[in-house]
Amino acid sequence: MAGYTMFAKLYGEINQVLVKLDTNDEGNPELRFYTKPEGLGVCSLALEFADTDEGWDKAEKALREMTAEIVYTMANKIKESTKDFVV
Repeated sequence: MAGYTMFAKLYGEINQVLVKLDTNDEGNPELRFYTKPEGLGVCSLALEFADTDEGWDKAEKALREMTAEIVYTMANKIKESTKDFVV
């Protein structure tokens, strides 16, 4: 579609991971990975980029070139870092 740019990608059907290009609270570009580990709500992890034209270019390129391997590596980092919170 003309006039639109990619801002997110969804991976998986059951163990879903959403990768979204956005800005953080400081206005810097970020790629945020969202997933829902078993026993928890939606959790996320972000990669922040510099708030410059080059930073935005790098963030957009990272989203365009994102692979399932990278996405699930990030999802596993989220799962690992939240394992102590699962009841």
